[in-house]
Amino acid sequence: MNMKSLAKKIVASFMVFSLHLLLISAQGGIGNISCTLRGEVIDRPQSNQLMLIKEGSDPRSTEWISISIENGKFEYILNCDHEEFYELIFYEEFMNGHWLPITFISEQGTLNFTLFPSEESEHYQLEGGALNKAYKDFENDERNRFFPLAEQYWEKFEQLRNDDNYYSSEFLSLEAQSRASTDDAERRVLSEQHFKMQMEGLHLTPDARKVWTSYDSVSWSVFKDRLEFAKNNVDILGYSILFSSIRELSRNAPRFFKMDIMPFWDVYNTIFATKFPEHPYTENLANLATASSLRAGVQFVDFTAVDMAGNQVRLSERIKGKPTLLHLWASWCGPCRRKGINLIPVYEEFRDKGFVVIGVARERGNTDAAQAAIKMDGYTWENLVELNDTEQIWQKYGLGNAGGGEFLIDENGIIIAVNPSIEEIRSFLENKLKIEN
Repeated sequence: MNMKSLAKKIVASFMVFSLHLLLISAQGGIGNISCTLRGEVIDRPQSNQLMLIKEGSDPRSTEWISISIENGKFEYILNCDHEEFYELIFYEEFMNGHWLPITFISEQGTLNFTLFPSEESEHYQLEGGALNKAYKDFENDERNRFFPLAEQYWEKFEQLRNDDNYYSSEFLSLEAQSRASTDDAERRVLSEQHFKMQMEGLHLTPDARKVWTSYDSVSWSVFKDRLEFAKNNVDILGYSILFSSIRELSRNAPRFFKMDIMPFWDVYNTIFATKFPEHPYTENLANLATASSLRAGVQFVDFTAVDMAGNQVRLSERIKGKPTLLHLWASWCGPCRRKGINLIPVYEEFRDKGFVVIGVARERGNTDAAQAAIKMDGYTWENLVELNDTEQIWQKYGLGNAGGGEFLIDENGIIIAVNPSIEEIRSFLENKLKIEN
């Protein structure tokens, strides 16, 4: 942003007091920390905008700050209340669906960045700030130890693909059947089988599974090193690394299902949660802890969201005493919307018998896209909206940066199934109605 030219325009139209308020707004609000981001962009003539967002947030559903790149330079003042990880993302990479974030810690003072083209992005330079220097040293040390080992496995994976020995024949056959099918019901069943094979590791050949097992042991050693670093550095850098590790392990739980992540939670509970009770990491990890226990047989997690008119709605008040499907979705999530469309016939069949569907759309900025999607897809149930992840609903339900998920809940508020198939929903409702009749 060219602050001088902006200021001239504002002064011409508004009082000095208004100028002061607008400048505060443009710089991210009043905070305890004023972190100036200053940088140079090398050999990227196509890049004219950076996105600034908290690390781990999803730009598709969370408000982000736009930083202009002019003549290969940028500058922005980030005012915030806490030292924590943030990310810079090139806007054109985000729009292409594949972006490599530049991670830094918001700290008092000036941070000087030198950023490079995508293929060299990991070599970005960052100068200024004691915390960021310590983080960069940690990152470089981890990369120097891990990358040489990891590259050996990446080469093996590439060789397996070249030899057509990576995906199992059963998995490829299932994939081909799904592509060839024109029947929606059949494609749903095949898609569920496809996903189940991936979760169980059966989508890989025995040779590929063997390589992945070895690779995971190397990856796990990296996480154990991070845990030791956090235990030995009880400061915001240690907490940031612990926070990122827990979130990544939880997000990749199916792949790391043999790994015991309880030591990470123990360090959080016994050390960092009490040392940093007001830090956003503490609230986020508390939500993640709740989500990690969310499964069939436990009580649903209550929350408040707004309807399309902006009225506050509490989930428990809508579903009390009723069999319910909680449909978490987003206008930008194609699979979520397909699930919603497939749900319509079941809802229409059982709605008069007490079945309730509550949709919650995960959106950024406003409800326009969600309302358009509801109209296009033909949802006839009540839909609420989670704007900018305000209530952290996706985090509470363990969905992280996913578009959505489904939770089948009985009349007592107990979760019956997570991401149930249409057939499972129908079977549950038929059995429920038989018992009640």
